[in-house]
This record gives sequence, structure tokens and C-alpha cells, in this order.
Amino acid sequence: MALIGKIRQNFWFVLIVLGLALAAFVIMDMTSANRGNVMNPTIGSINGRDINAQEFSRTENVLSQNAQSQDANQRRESVWEYFVGKTLAEQETEELGISVPKEELRDLQFGQNLSPIIQQSFYNPNTGQIDRQQLAQIQNAINTNTGLTPEFRAFWSVQENQVIADQLQNKLRNLVSKAVYTPSWMVEQQNQLQNKRAQVAYVRIPFDAVENDAVEVTDADIKAYMNERAYEYTNDDETRVLEYISFPVEATSTDTAQVYNDMVERVATLKTTTTDSIYAVNNGGGMPSLYYAIEDLPEPLQDTIERMEVGDTYGPFLDNGIYTAAKLVGRQVVPDSVEARVIFRQAASTNPTLVETASAFLDSLENLIETGEAQFDSLAMVNSQDGSAQQGGDLGYVTQGLLPPVLDNILFLDGNNEGLYRATTPQGLFLIEITDVIRRTTDDKYRLAYINTTITPSQETQDSVLDVVNDFLSDYRTLDDALAAAKENGYTVRTSAALDENDYRVGNLVSSQSSRDMVRWAFDGSTEKGDVAPDFFSFTDPIDYYTNQYVIVGLKDIVPEGMQKVENVRDELMPLVRNKKKGEKIKSEISGTDLQAIASQYNTSVDTLAAVTMSSTLIPAIGNEPKVVATIFNTAENSVGGPVIGNSGVYMVKPIAIAEPGSATNVASLRSSANRQNRTRVAQGLIEGIRKNADVEDGRYKYGF
Repeated sequence: MALIGKIRQNFWFVLIVLGLALAAFVIMDMTSANRGNVMNPTIGSINGRDINAQEFSRTENVLSQNAQSQDANQRRESVWEYFVGKTLAEQETEELGISVPKEELRDLQFGQNLSPIIQQSFYNPNTGQIDRQQLAQIQNAINTNTGLTPEFRAFWSVQENQVIADQLQNKLRNLVSKAVYTPSWMVEQQNQLQNKRAQVAYVRIPFDAVENDAVEVTDADIKAYMNERAYEYTNDDETRVLEYISFPVEATSTDTAQVYNDMVERVATLKTTTTDSIYAVNNGGGMPSLYYAIEDLPEPLQDTIERMEVGDTYGPFLDNGIYTAAKLVGRQVVPDSVEARVIFRQAASTNPTLVETASAFLDSLENLIETGEAQFDSLAMVNSQDGSAQQGGDLGYVTQGLLPPVLDNILFLDGNNEGLYRATTPQGLFLIEITDVIRRTTDDKYRLAYINTTITPSQETQDSVLDVVNDFLSDYRTLDDALAAAKENGYTVRTSAALDENDYRVGNLVSSQSSRDMVRWAFDGSTEKGDVAPDFFSFTDPIDYYTNQYVIVGLKDIVPEGMQKVENVRDELMPLVRNKKKGEKIKSEISGTDLQAIASQYNTSVDTLAAVTMSSTLIPAIGNEPKVVATIFNTAENSVGGPVIGNSGVYMVKPIAIAEPGSATNVASLRSSANRQNRTRVAQGLIEGIRKNADVEDGRYKYGF
């Protein structure tokens, strides 16, 4: 009651507090409307249009199903680039009144003008065709709103956005590229660039003609070099430079002996097993359906295989650092290549009705061929449902391994060029005709079952390296101390390039969550120059999944936006600036225009170039030398030009003959070709060009992306 009495006595104060709380709530709501909220933050914006975390994550989850080979960081980078391109295209096309109507979208998804996005998603590699049957089923499910799982709805929604974004970008590219025109004077200029040719005598004095000690490179020289190319060495944003110490985890001799002894036991089981294929797969190997010539086998087997009987084993032996053993499961004379024709009918093996229908249809075609009423190739052109139909089913000459195993067995093991054969795959049925068999030798070929074991560090070895890393990290808590200790103990130290806040690669380390975490630590607000990260970072072998490296990292430098510091690019630029100074020294030493005398002075020779054009980029024997090309065509015939400092040395040039092209007689054709090339370049660079002028804010790093 006393508390209530005090509130009554100071009611004006309560009103003020309530007013401030309400104002804070309104401000928070306004901020959330513009920048997301705690549960769904805004992770970036493009020209003021926000990208929120939920939409980004949902898109990443869907697209990751088609990009399983990418690691998470690469995938997120791809998704971010997708959002940037999509948003920029939407903003540009909105202003122009360009859109993708519903009818057009349906045609891109299900019609005759399928979007490249749909073609990629529904391409069947076994038939070489788009799976129209699956698309029709999806269209029906969407139209009737039946059989659509939440996961599929999410996938289709993201894919639909991709299709729209791609089509908007195509329309924008077409709109801009159609406006590109090459005037007649430019056609004539390009004709000159491409057809004016020079035969040239030249002398190249390589930079190595001057010893490194003969020139001094100062920080002022490097700074001057950077100023000449300021755009290359200017940071738009603050960056960080890391130095890191690597502790590799490598197998010991004890580990190697253990792996060998284990393989000896496995080989004994391999010899007695009756399920070669299953045992091989379960032991890191396999049993390919192919028969190999002796010269195609691992070298240790080549001297032994001819003396082996079917069922014999050989090994273990080392093959590219992996312990391997092999069991001979077959030997046979096998053709080197076979020419064949096929008629394919789609019929998923999971649908018995379709399989039966396809089989009956092939029966009727086979009957027509055998009775002579029709030819195989003509029937294939009309009835085959794969990419070979246009060639009358002709596959050309194929070798083992190019076709599914069931077809390989018919072509190379069981069949001959008499009669017709049938094969069934999970995707459909084949009618096969062998038209030619090529055997270059009658020597046996061999089929083998393999088992493999990689020599990997034992857990004990991994733990022992981890102990070293933990002790090192405890003893050296500043970067200077850590680097000194690393040098003393012979550990490898590397320096990263300048990293921005969203980078996920550090130096030569593989892209992984560890490398991303290193960058995030570097940009943490509490991290200072000279700090060592409080924890080590571990990296996993991508195949055998053991820890193959531990890394201790320190922050070498914080590079503010603007021109980079000399110390951060010194190692990169030192050889370039040294070569430039060597070139200036060589240039100052050259006197006269006698090419032979100059060549003798530097123990080199006079060489010739047969047909240099003004548009030449890579010239045989000298490479990319634009300054040399410019000097050639600015020097009169039989005069000497230079010295000119190029990319690989100092050049003196003497045009022996310059062939002037006549006026272009096919201006219309040349203009058409130039228009195509220029329009292609414009289309390829359009979105990137728009991006350079866009206000792109990338804040993914703040939210763990």
C-alpha cells in the first residue's frame, strides 16, 4: 500500500516514464521496419532494398540441394551474388516498366521456351533430355494443389524467383545490347587493327641480365609504383592481414606399419570372399566393370598380372601414397572400341506399366527391322527418345566406360555385330545394334576388384600434435613472440593477403568454417594488431576426415580504407619494382641502333616476328607485350624503335616490312560481326557495371554468414 501511495504522489513521474517507454517502442518498431528485427535481422541492402536473414537462409537451404559440392562459405557467397544481381535487375526493370507476366513465367517453367534454370534442374544426364514427364506432373500438382510437400513448395518458390530474376536480366541485357551499334569509321579502324601486319626484327634483353644486387629498391620506389597504379592498391574498405603458423599432422612410421598390417589381414579376406564387389566397396575400393590392358594397370601389377589366375590376389602395394590390393576376377579378350546404334524409350523402372509398354513398343520395332520392313536408323530418328535420335541412333565408336555398365557388357563382352540386343536401365529400355568391332590385339584384358587404405595419422599422432599446439598457444600470447618461436622451431609461417570482413579464404588454407572463423576473429571489435587468437583452428582432410592441420593465427595489421601501406604489399611488389629498375638500368646502357651489336653486348640474339598485328595480345615467343606492339607500329619501316621496357625485358625493335590493309570492302559483314561481339561484351558486363554504381551494403559477417 505504501508503494501505491508513492505512485499516486508522483504520478507525473509515471507519465514521463510511460511516455519514454512508448517513444522507445515506436522508435524500435520504425528501426525494425527498416533494418529487420532481432529474430530476422537485415544482413545487407542494395540501393536501400533490404535483404533479411530468413529469406537469405531459406534461399541458401534450397539452393544447397543443387550445390552439394560447394562448402558452406562458397555457397553463401553464391547466394549473396544471386541476391545482388536479382535486386539490381529488379530495380532497373521496374523503372523501365519491364516485367515477367504470369503467362510468360508459366511458359518459362513448363512451355516450349524453358528457362535455363528449369533446364538445369530437370536435365536427365542418362537420356540427354529435359524430363518433361516430371515437369508435367509438377504442373498438374500445382494446378490442382495436390501432393505438394512444404519442402517442395519452398524449393519451387525459390526456383520461381530464380527464373524471374534470370529473365529480367536477359530482357535488360537484350534492351541494352540491341542499342549497341558500330559506325563505319569504327569498322574501318578495327579492320586496320586486325589486318595491318608487321614483320619485325627485335632484341630482347631479359631482366636477369642485371644482377639483383645491381639495383636498390627502396620503399619510396614501391610507393611510387603504387601511386602509378593507385586503383589497384586502394582499398574501398578496411581490411585485415593475418600471419599464421601451420602445424601439419602427418602419419608416423608406426602409423604406416599399422596400416600395412591391417591391409595384410584384409587381403586374406579378399582372397576368400565370394562377394568381391561388396567387400571391395566396403573396404575403400571397388570392382569396375571395365577390362583393362596391362599398360593401364598400376605399375606394380603389370609384371605380375599375366601369371595370376582368376581368384588370385596381389598386394598390398603402394600406389600414389595409398596401400592397395587387387583380386583378379576376370580375364578376356575385349574389343578396343565398338560402333553401335540404339533406340531408347523412356520408362522409369519404378513404373512397371511404362516398362511393359516400352518393351512391347521395342518388340514391334525389332520385328520391323528383322523382317526388313524398316531400317534401324530410320526408326531411331522417329522413335528414339535420347540425344542420338537425330543421328539415326548412331553412337559412333565408343570405348569401355562411356555408357552404363549394362550397355558396356553387351557391346564389349556379350555381343557381336550380328543381331539385335536389349538392355534395361533405371531410366528406360534400349534396342541395340552393333555395327562394327575394333580389336587392335588379341591379348587378354583384366578385370579387378580393389581394396584401398590411405595412410593416415592415428588418433595418438593427432593428439600428440594437438598437445604441441596447446603448449605453443599457452607459451606465446603475442604475435611477435609466436613468430620468433615458430622460426626457432622450424614451423611454417605464412602471411595472408588483405582480407575483407566477408572473406572465407585465408592464404593457402582450404575454404572451411575454420578459415571463415579466422576472418571473423580478425574483425572482432576487441582484436588488436599483434594479438594472437585465443584458440587454435583445425582443418580436416576432405577425403579421409582426420585433422590434417592445426593453425595458430595472429593479426599482423589493420589496413584502413584508402591506399595500402607499403609494408603490406612489399613482398608482392618487390620483384616487379626491381624488374622496372633493372629495365631502366638496361635502357640507360643501350646506345646506338645496331641490333646485332646490342644483342652481342648482352649475350643474346636478334630474333624475328613474322606477322604482328596492332590487335595482337599474346605474341608467340614474347607473350603479352602491349608497349612493344605500340612501339612497332609507331616506328617507321627499317628504322629502330626503343629501348622500351616491357613485361619480360627491354626490347629494341626494327619493322622490316609493314603491310597496310586496303579499305574494308565488306563493311556490312564486318559491322554485323562487330555488333555481335560488342553486344556480347555489353551483355556479359552489364550487371557488374550497374553494381559498380550501386550502393551495396554487405553485413553478413555480423550475423554469422
